[in-house]
Amino acid sequence: MGRKFKLLLIFCLSTMIIGTPLYAGAWAQQKGHYYTKLTYIYSDANRIFGNNSPALFEDNALYFYGEYGLTNRATLVLSTPFFKHSVNEANFLRGETSGYFSGDLELQAKYQFLARPVVASLLGGAKIPLGYEIADIPPLGNGETDFDAKLLLGLSLYPVPAYLTGDVGYRFRGGDFVDEIQYNFEAGYTVLNDFLLRFLINGITSTRSATGESNLFGFPLSQEKTRLGGGVILLLSPHIDLDVTYLSTTAGENIPKTTEVFVGIAIKR
Repeated sequence: MGRKFKLLLIFCLSTMIIGTPLYAGAWAQQKGHYYTKLTYIYSDANRIFGNNSPALFEDNALYFYGEYGLTNRATLVLSTPFFKHSVNEANFLRGETSGYFSGDLELQAKYQFLARPVVASLLGGAKIPLGYEIADIPPLGNGETDFDAKLLLGLSLYPVPAYLTGDVGYRFRGGDFVDEIQYNFEAGYTVLNDFLLRFLINGITSTRSATGESNLFGFPLSQEKTRLGGGVILLLSPHIDLDVTYLSTTAGENIPKTTEVFVGIAIKR
């Protein structure tokens, strides 16, 4: 039970980057234009929902996110870790793992098919294991390739300086893991033309009950998660943004109760 609980914690936390505020939303990049973002993420947890056993986890990561306009409607999307350092302790067992360019790379394409009355895009792509071993304690990913399909929607409330954006998607998970429905919602409001206030909610839900609790490595086959948070973006110039975001996992199953802080800088053209 001790090793299984330990693997449950570290696996869930190694994959929790799903749905973080790294992406630029439903709007496509114009041909030749780009949006790039470098984000530092700090995460910690002290327990798993539904389990009272103590478990500590701390993760520090640096992620790159980029979009490039192939055409005025088609955008290439890339997300990859630069660095990850994870430490966890459960049932008197302690593990520590670090890696450069190690984790899960996400390569996707986005196509905007509607501009009015709302912006609407379709996104598809894959999550690919990159430069790590699942035998590491803790692992930096689950070692499986997953495929994603999403519908993204966005709405500007101009002349009110506000917007709404979100997406709903389906993740085809590799191996024995249960497929998931993922969702994100974000609302933003600009204050004094310099600050953008944001509210976020995102989560995942498994599409069915798993046939067992875990696979051969002890990783949970299904999970549920809801996260709430908010933040502020400082509009330094028309081409540079700086943001700070806070997210808290408020409900879930087979998932740790985490708090996460994101500090990112975006450069766009």
